[in-house]
Amino acid sequence: ALDACKLWSASADTSVKVWDLSKLECAQTLQYHTDKVQQIKIKPNTARTFISGGFDQQIFLCDIGDAQQQQQRKPPGIQWNVSGEIETLTWHPANEHLFLATLDNGQVQCFDVRKDKTCVWQMKAHTKAVTTMSFHQTKQELFATASLDKKVKLWYQEQSDEKPKLLTQQQNGALGNVFAMDFAPQTYIPDVLVIGGQQNFAVWDIMSDDKVRAFYAKDEPEENKADEEPDIKHQHYIMEQTFNYKKDKRFCINTSDEEEEEDEDEDDMEQVLMPIHENTNSHLLHFKSLGSMHSFISEMNMNSL
Repeated sequence: ALDACKLWSASADTSVKVWDLSKLECAQTLQYHTDKVQQIKIKPNTARTFISGGFDQQIFLCDIGDAQQQQQRKPPGIQWNVSGEIETLTWHPANEHLFLATLDNGQVQCFDVRKDKTCVWQMKAHTKAVTTMSFHQTKQELFATASLDKKVKLWYQEQSDEKPKLLTQQQNGALGNVFAMDFAPQTYIPDVLVIGGQQNFAVWDIMSDDKVRAFYAKDEPEENKADEEPDIKHQHYIMEQTFNYKKDKRFCINTSDEEEEEDEDEDDMEQVLMPIHENTNSHLLHFKSLGSMHSFISEMNMNSL
C-alpha cells in the first residue's frame, strides 16, 4: 500500500511497517498479528488509517497517528475475527464505512468500521479459497470474485450493506486457478475484466453475457431499447475467439471483410473457439504474455476512437 509520502508493508514475520519515503527509513513497526500478515489496505481519502488481515484469522483497523498504537504488540482498538485465513481485503467503493474480506474457505464477509466485532453479511461464494475480487469502476453495485475452484463469479447488490446476489459465473479450464483479477479503468473499457490465471491471462467483456445484458436492460426506457444498437465491433472478437501466440509475432484483428494477405503465415495465429461454459455465448480471449495483452487493448482503444 502506497501514498505520496508513506509506504505500508506487511510480512510473514507478523509485522506491519510504515516507511517514510522522504527519509527512506522505517517510521513505525506494528506487531499485533500473531501469524503471517496477508494484506493491508489504506482507507480511501485518508493517509493514516488502514486495515490489515492475516493467517491468524483476524482483521485490525489501525490509525498510525494514534499514540496508543505506536507501541509494539499493542493491539488496535477495533478488530474482527473471521472464519478463515484472510486472502484479500477491499474497501467498498460505494460506502466508506464498509470493507470486504475474502477467505481461504470460500467465504466473503463484509464489515462496518463503526461496528466492532460485527459482521454485516457473509456468504459462501466459492468452494475453495477466494483469491481475488474487484469492483466495477462505474457500476459500483457489481463486483467479481475468483477462486482456486477456477471459477469467476459476478455479484450485484441493491444496497451496499445488503448480501449480494449471484448474477452470472464462468469457468474455463485454459485459465487454471485464478489468482488475480481487475476491472479495466473507467477511461478505457470499464466492462472488461482482466483475469490472471495459473496458466495464462484472459479478458472477459461482461456485457457479452446474456444475463448481465438482461439485468441492465430491464432498467432502460423502452424507446432507448428500440433505438440502441449493440456496440459489438470489437467485443465480438474479444469474446468469440481464443488466440495462441508465437513469440515475437504481432497480430491484428481485421474487422472488415477483406481477405488476409497471401504471405501471412497461417501458423502464426491459431484461432480456437473456447466457450466459458456450455450454456452461454460468452468466450474468453487468452494471452500468452502480459505484453501481448497490453498491445491488444491499446490497439482496440485506438480503433474505437
